[in-house]
Amino acid sequence: MRYGGVSVCHRDSFALRRRVAVVFPEPLLLDTTVLGNVLTGLRLRGVPRGEARRRAGAWLSRLGIAHLAHRSVRHLSGGEARRVSLARAFALEPEVLFLDEPFTALDYPTRCTLRRELGGLLRETGVTTLFITHDYRDLPGLAHRVAVMEGGRVVQLGTPEDVLSRWPAGGFP
Repeated sequence: MRYGGVSVCHRDSFALRRRVAVVFPEPLLLDTTVLGNVLTGLRLRGVPRGEARRRAGAWLSRLGIAHLAHRSVRHLSGGEARRVSLARAFALEPEVLFLDEPFTALDYPTRCTLRRELGGLLRETGVTTLFITHDYRDLPGLAHRVAVMEGGRVVQLGTPEDVLSRWPAGGFP
């Protein structure tokens, strides 16, 4: 595997993991508060307490959930939990962000709102993002390049417009 043009071996994987953040299809939140979840990754990476609190607060605000900072994650809606997961990832200021089906199990209005907001955040931060989705409607506002995979192989690579023009309205194979 290569990252930044340099071969990465197993012994380097810890350092590499510190440069990326992942948002899974399920938020995978710790049994603590919203703020506690966002602070955890920063603490594990050795970010000083004051800086960690500043970053966490900023991302909670940017994702519209600052008012939930002291709420237990057990009492969040699906959309709120997804926003906590995104705040935790963005607060790390990763070089690469992996988003694996970040809109799974969200109702349609929440999905549309979050898709629009996430598109703005990705453009604003400029973080390199690998976005995995099975819903072609996610592509236009979030992707610059799209790879369509089938059977573990890339079968098409191009702009969202190019890729979408090749597939019927029902979506990908």
